[in-house]
Order: sequence, then C-alpha cells, then structure tokens
Amino acid sequence: MELPVFTPACPAGVLERELTVTPEQTDETGRMRCEALAASMQQITEEHLHTFGWDRETLRDRNKIWVISWSSIEILRLPHSGEALRLRVWPGEKKSGMHTRRYVFYTVSGGPLVSAASIFLLMDAGSRTLATGGDDLDIPAVSLPGEPAAPKLRISFPAEAGTKQRRVVRPEEIDANGHMNNTRYLAWTEELPSLTFRASHEPRVVWIQYVKELMQGQIVTMEVTAEGDSLFVRGRAGGADAFLVNILYRVTGKR
Repeated sequence: MELPVFTPACPAGVLERELTVTPEQTDETGRMRCEALAASMQQITEEHLHTFGWDRETLRDRNKIWVISWSSIEILRLPHSGEALRLRVWPGEKKSGMHTRRYVFYTVSGGPLVSAASIFLLMDAGSRTLATGGDDLDIPAVSLPGEPAAPKLRISFPAEAGTKQRRVVRPEEIDANGHMNNTRYLAWTEELPSLTFRASHEPRVVWIQYVKELMQGQIVTMEVTAEGDSLFVRGRAGGADAFLVNILYRVTGKR
C-alpha cells in the first residue's frame, strides 16, 4: 500500500481537514463505509478547488463541471464510528486533459488508514463533452514520496455475470451537476454482499470507473460476479456500460 509518511505539518500545496466518523457514516459493523470515504473526499476536493477560485459559482459562470471518471481506494484499516481522522488532498500533474487528485486518511496521531487517487475531467456543462479553455487552471501540482498511483484506466472483468439486479436512480441521489452523485455508485455496490459476508469481511481495495452519467429515473441493471475475495459489478443503462466497480475483500482482522 502506497501512503506518504505522516508529517505533523501539512506539506505545502496540500489541504488538510479533521473529521470525526459519525454513526450515519458507518455500516452495521461500525466501520466507515466506502461511500462515506468517497463523500469525505468529494467535500475536501470542493474545498481545495475553492482555494484556487474554482468553486461551483465560477464553474457555472464558465458553463463547466468537474466530472470524476476513475477512482481507486486502498484500505489498511477502515475507521470506526466516533474515530477522529485527518484527511489530506493534493493535486497531481495534468495529463491529456486528466486531472489527478490524491488523498490520504490518517488517525489524528498520524497512523495510516486509507490512501486514494481519482482522475477528474473538466467538462462542458451543456454538451457533456471534454471542455476546452481549461489551460488557465492555476492549481500547482504536488508530488509526495509514497503517494498512491493514479487509478488504472482498465481492469479485466468476467465475461459472464453471476447474477443481475435492477435499481432505479432516485431523486435524492442526484447532485448539483444534475446526475447521480459518484458516492451512490459505491453505496449500491456495498449493499450487494449479504450481512453475513459483510460482518466477516472488509474492503481492502476499491476500483471504480464512471463510464457515463446516470440521470433521475433511469433503470440500471447491475451484473454482479463474485470470484474468491473479489466482487465485480458492471452497471448498465440504455444498453451500454454506465459504471464498473471491483472490490477486493479481506477477512476481518487479517492484513
């Protein structure tokens, strides 16, 4: 697991926030859900962009939106309800229109918990195509020793699905960009394993590709395959892939 060594002073160009895990952010085992990890990452990303003048109002005025396209999360230990955390975010190099941001969750004393990386695209809000004119983004890249690698753009999925489940995108799952919030994809996936499985296993690696946005009322078919300690979920809507998720699990208590 790649994770920068903790320093009491937050490195230059890195934004840090402290948070305490609430019961609402945890599952029936008291561990923080991956959806909640992603929601915390989303919030600190918006705060970080705001410091560089790229808040929602600026984006709206420029008819642009940030869209997350890939994300990977590596978990050494899931935080538990009531635990105080430090969350840090920093921007990576921009490559071919892709903006990488990296994250790390520590205990308040600096113990390593979770590392993550996401790839964002700056999109035209109207056409939903890659935006032009984003070269004026004044967000200096930061590189830290031991930082997590950018998410893989592709991983192998089983050719055949084990089971299929259907979901409908609900109004409360829509965010300010007018599509299903990125955290909800993980929530859908986390709910698939049985309570018995979730009680005896915890995620150790999560990979997700957001292929296309989902809108309110859309019917989504989730093709679900379990292979050993790995869960594969392919979400399809309108005859095409909408998202791909792969979660690798460990038996609770094992590293």
